[in-house]
Amino acid sequence: RTAEHRIADAAEIIGRFATIDGDHHKQWCFDQALRAMMTPEQYAAWVTEQNSNTDYDPWSEGVAP
Repeated sequence: RTAEHRIADAAEIIGRFATIDGDHHKQWCFDQALRAMMTPEQYAAWVTEQNSNTDYDPWSEGVAP
């Protein structure tokens, strides 16, 4: 998929789910938007980097609404 399609998919996910109550559901929305914008390899590398930084909480995939 093109970058434009991936960005549009991420925007659709954010538009549909970002206002759902519950931090765990919002985290799922963020995770899904990232997955839409990145290739699986980019996403895996980003999560690995995120989880290796002790200044941040470990990445959570959240809970689907």
